[in-house]
Amino acid sequence: MNRIALLIGMIISLVSAQIYFPENFGVDVTNRTVNAIPDDDAAVAASYSKETIYSITSSPTTYNFTTHSYDTLPSNGVRFSFTAPQAGNYSIVVSNNGSVDKFLYYYGTSNFSKVDDVIRGTGTINHNFNATATGEVHYFAVIPFSSSNHASDFTINYTNAFVLTVTSDGNGSINPSSVILNAAKSQPIIATPYGGYRFDNWTVLSGEATISSLTSQSTFVTISSDATVQANFSKGTVYPITSSPSTYNFTTHHYEIQPSNGVRFSFIAPQAGNYSIVVSSPVTVGKNIYYYGTSGFAYYEGPVSGTSTVNYNFNATAADEVHYFKVAPSSNIYTMSSFFINYTNAYGLTLTSDSRNCLSR
Repeated sequence: MNRIALLIGMIISLVSAQIYFPENFGVDVTNRTVNAIPDDDAAVAASYSKETIYSITSSPTTYNFTTHSYDTLPSNGVRFSFTAPQAGNYSIVVSNNGSVDKFLYYYGTSNFSKVDDVIRGTGTINHNFNATATGEVHYFAVIPFSSSNHASDFTINYTNAFVLTVTSDGNGSINPSSVILNAAKSQPIIATPYGGYRFDNWTVLSGEATISSLTSQSTFVTISSDATVQANFSKGTVYPITSSPSTYNFTTHHYEIQPSNGVRFSFIAPQAGNYSIVVSSPVTVGKNIYYYGTSGFAYYEGPVSGTSTVNYNFNATAADEVHYFKVAPSSNIYTMSSFFINYTNAYGLTLTSDSRNCLSR
């Protein structure tokens, strides 16, 4: 009896050496494990193909984790190389139809020996980097997050990228200071004033840049060329209090850093006497009046709090005596609110007692 004929079925499993991928058995069979049912002595030969590192081009090209995996399993991902056409900034873009959870590994110029960065996403993900010379080779791998993504397709290509430089006029800090972006990337930028200054706006100093909100400390910018944007700050203003109600806003007129720090005021007494600082608002606005006396914002009394009209009464001992005040929102929900402020004359009330211990004016 034939030695193999004793077998009703034989399982043949292919275990490939690293960096080789099993192709077939010389017949139309591409599974790594197949059933063989011989009826005579037989020999079955498995053939292998050397794994491929695919080139990234400027045209989006489709790959599949199962079909193009580098090693023996789709979970090992697909490997790529990028050869810089010239020195400059580039972005590797990986995208897909629908949701495909995946990692983009960047190995720098180390030929897969050391991972420099890992990015994960289910939609379009990208890595931005700089090539220092023409012909410089950078290495990447796209790896599925889980087995549910093994049969998925994705596309990969490169685009030119640009440098965004963020600067300050010197009166505050910014973040980030420099970053490489592709044209489709929206980058958050943040400006923080130094003490005694408040944020004014962003300006584009050079290049093509679009800023979502020019007057927001925290906003987003997109660029289509190398570009420089600047955060501008202004020194805090101490506003005068007059007899006519004037309108102020915590966001627009705050003295320093952020609206919650409030708006600062000074009052110059036209003559010695009693005065009242009146703060009102057309709608409910939680606010506090802080009184600093004549100390120039060194120490304060109070605060006096309210949601409609609030006032602070005090005495000026001489003409031209300067008194200092601050109006601040009672919570962050009021930082965009407006209010009115003015002064009025105030009067002293004296109570005396007669011989019968009855109070009279």
